[in-house]
Amino acid sequence: MKILLVGLGGIGQRHTRNLRAILGERAEFIAYRVRRQTHVVTPTMGSDSSRNVEEEYGIRVLPSLDTALAEKPSIAFICNPSNLHVQATLGCIRADCDVFVEKPLSDSLAGTDQLIHAAQERKRIAMVGYQLRFHPCLRKLTEIVKSGELGNLIGVRATIGEYLPNWHPYEDYRQMYASRADLGGGVVLSQIHEFDFLYSLFGLPSRVYALGGHWSELEIDVEDTASILMECSIQRRPLPIQLHQDYLQSPPQSPMRGDRRIRQGNNGSTCPHGLHL
Repeated sequence: MKILLVGLGGIGQRHTRNLRAILGERAEFIAYRVRRQTHVVTPTMGSDSSRNVEEEYGIRVLPSLDTALAEKPSIAFICNPSNLHVQATLGCIRADCDVFVEKPLSDSLAGTDQLIHAAQERKRIAMVGYQLRFHPCLRKLTEIVKSGELGNLIGVRATIGEYLPNWHPYEDYRQMYASRADLGGGVVLSQIHEFDFLYSLFGLPSRVYALGGHWSELEIDVEDTASILMECSIQRRPLPIQLHQDYLQSPPQSPMRGDRRIRQGNNGSTCPHGLHL
């Protein structure tokens, strides 16, 4: 299987490592990348500069996206900055290549309708990487919520916070996509997994209120803190859902990164530490 990687930063290398483990030598990797940093990002998010990522996984790097797509890959993994996702994804779909897009789909709605139409017209598989909703813990929690076992829910609180400079210790945090408005950064988009798993549990909100901004001393030009109140519904009445996000907490509090502790419920079920019903 020929696999195209668009971007080979931390998440691009993680997908490559996982695909190699799953497919072995059946996976042939080609890549379109711009920065061409050579270090290998380790599973613990360290950097090994003694190894070359392209040599490590046998990746052929091509000079443009069009050149890469001319080789007819079966699937592309879009792992470049958020503001470039739509353009790259649309190019892949038009080349009849299935696509896995890292979250978020984009930092704006521009071009998203065109992308959806192209995927439907060409019958291509296109998926955004909101993997948290497939976690066994969240799947079990979904069953519990929908069964009514928790009784009369009156509110939901979710929290995600992690000190941004600790995300990628191998690079200057000020240059990360999550730190820069021009690359589609900020807590609301960079920590968007929490929105998605809450939507999977309770559906889309009818109203959203938000308060946040750049309130810390981090050298970034995006919001580092956000408090969101969403009005969902349950049993034909409003259900308030509060989501707090920040780039500041250390140790981290998150169902995804860093803090992987599990909170035990009264009924014996488990849920991510950052979620309270």
